[in-house]
Amino acid sequence: MTRVLIIEDKAEWQETYRLAYKKIEELLRQGKNVIYDATNFTKEQRAEAKKIAENNGAASIIIFVDIPKEVALKRLQNNRATNHRFNVTDEDFTQVADNFEAPTQDENFIRYTSGLDPIQWIKDNFPN
Repeated sequence: MTRVLIIEDKAEWQETYRLAYKKIEELLRQGKNVIYDATNFTKEQRAEAKKIAENNGAASIIIFVDIPKEVALKRLQNNRATNHRFNVTDEDFTQVADNFEAPTQDENFIRYTSGLDPIQWIKDNFPN
């Protein structure tokens, strides 16, 4: 079985983000912790999520999964063979890869890179 999520126009993407941001705000207002797992490949997208957190008295941190484009492409191809995740079109992959803005020092991020032991990385970065 192949799972595909297709959003074809900018208005649909904007509505998707609007709904996600609304849910984040709702959960934060309830005093809950939120993990927002999205590509957030531009600084503008990350700034919007950070603003929502700050407006609701919450801290925010970015987990930057820093992998080479070639590794991400290989993972995409492997996923297509196994169908463990939604398929990403070649066009969408290229759009994100070509327009990606890495987090900057002012964005409060921690970096995870390929090859690190994920369990040890979590222990090192989230000691509590």
